[in-house]
Amino acid sequence: MHLLSLWALSDSTLKAALIEAAATLTAAFFGFGAVIAQIGFQGRHSRRAVAENERQKLKAAMYEDALIVCREMSDAAIELSNALMIMDMNLNVASHAVSARLGYNIPTARFPSLSVGYNKFSDAAIKVIFLVENWRIIEPRLLVFRTALNSVLHDTREIMFSEFVINLMHALPVDNPQGGIFPYAPPEPAQYQVIHTLTARFMDALGDATAYADDLLVELQKLLLGDLFKHRLEARKPADPSKKAIVLDQADELEQWFRTSTAWGAKMAAVEAETRARFSELNPNVHSRVDQ
Repeated sequence: MHLLSLWALSDSTLKAALIEAAATLTAAFFGFGAVIAQIGFQGRHSRRAVAENERQKLKAAMYEDALIVCREMSDAAIELSNALMIMDMNLNVASHAVSARLGYNIPTARFPSLSVGYNKFSDAAIKVIFLVENWRIIEPRLLVFRTALNSVLHDTREIMFSEFVINLMHALPVDNPQGGIFPYAPPEPAQYQVIHTLTARFMDALGDATAYADDLLVELQKLLLGDLFKHRLEARKPADPSKKAIVLDQADELEQWFRTSTAWGAKMAAVEAETRARFSELNPNVHSRVDQ
């Protein structure tokens, strides 16, 4: 009431000055608020831009890591496959030359060298498996590549350290530490055919590993780099219907196929069944309570 009386008694000049001052203060308040809001918006936008830029850098770095380990595995697989192919050709010539009583060149392949080449491939494949295991938080379906490579490692390990030991080791020359080689005779043609079949299976499995490495890079390009480029890569389409291309959209079906249609899957099923049986023998009461 007192303020209203003072306002009524004030002259028009004072009223105008007060109104102008109030308007100025109001404009300044809203203007300051707008500036603060704009600064806040720009700050949030800048933080989002920085975060997005860092995410893109991380995606690119992740893809580069994948490219390195996949190429390492592919190179090791190709190098070993070439060594196996040369070995097979040398044994073929030597075997048939002996049968025809002709001369031949001593095969250059040695079992220890093949074993070193296989260990190089195996180590590289395990690096790829570690990679997809470490990145499963990004996309859990990447673990299908672990399954695929475990199947390859099972098949190649079985040939290298079991069937090759029985059928190939004695068919290759052995270096004499004193120089030259120990007395050597090439395999008979029938034995060579066994080695040839094993070698073809080995090389086929190594080819699968190389194909799976390419599949992984394609899927990672779509997963990590798809939002940066317009192009959409197509999945591999094997000409052989017995072969599988690894595609994340089919991860569940592929997991089931590997577990039911491969030697690795059969072995895993046998191991799991044996483990369950052994657990049942050691803990019979557990299953009794479950059955009740």
